[in-house]
Amino acid sequence: MTNPGRRALTRLLFPAATPDPHRPKPRELDGGTVYFRLQLQPDRTAVDVRQALGPLLAAESTVRTALSATEVYLYSDATHHGREVAPFILGRTHTMLTLFSKIAGTPVPPKFDTQIAPDPAAMVEIQFATAPDGTQREALDQIEAALAPLASDLSSIECDRRYVVLDSRVSRTRAVFLTVLTRVPWNRTVEEAQRYWINEHAALVQDNLSRTNMVGYIQVHTTAEPSSYDNRFAGVATIEYDALSDYRRQGFRPTSMAFNNTLVLDEINLTVDSEIYLFRRASLL
Repeated sequence: MTNPGRRALTRLLFPAATPDPHRPKPRELDGGTVYFRLQLQPDRTAVDVRQALGPLLAAESTVRTALSATEVYLYSDATHHGREVAPFILGRTHTMLTLFSKIAGTPVPPKFDTQIAPDPAAMVEIQFATAPDGTQREALDQIEAALAPLASDLSSIECDRRYVVLDSRVSRTRAVFLTVLTRVPWNRTVEEAQRYWINEHAALVQDNLSRTNMVGYIQVHTTAEPSSYDNRFAGVATIEYDALSDYRRQGFRPTSMAFNNTLVLDEINLTVDSEIYLFRRASLL
């Protein structure tokens, strides 16, 4: 394909608005965040997670006092056996990334496998006013120990930078959160990928909000400091929609579908083989 032909096809398949130099900058929040991501045992649900944490987070609990968290959230599956999130994941498989990369003339990532229907999962998010200290980490260890029997796989993530890219509207009980646990791409360091994520990718999203149904977008970046947590992931993104129907609707909007191609292509600069879920969120404090 000639260069003019490739450029025309790229503009058609990967549309994006002209960059806005006056867009608001993402707002960085103080504090630290620890996540526990659970791939649940076959006979377990988020209800079991809530019950396991209940005694530890009760008002009279010494663990809750030691934890001294500002917020604790439980994220639970909002899909019907992964059907709602499968199209979003399909566009981020190696096959699709290879196709898009060849069309746009960008590097093709190495081969990786993708789970189209993710295993039942839950996630616990614990926010702190500052980085957790020794006493708080001991409380976190007790929470992790309570979660371990419920999970076939348990991952812990410590983050020290939280960016509000798009402020959420007033919290709604029907809201759902497209949640992406990012991995470091093959061609960048963690620090390079995180810088691109907040400086370039966030700007692309902000410039094209009219093409999406999202009502909130937060990036939380895994710490680069030595940590006691496994930190398999480079960060956590939560993209909020008012309701499951709003998330579904974007899958039928031509502008949203085309812009998703643009996001897929841009995410090659960030990560491949992410874990992607659609969650509901409930406060545990």
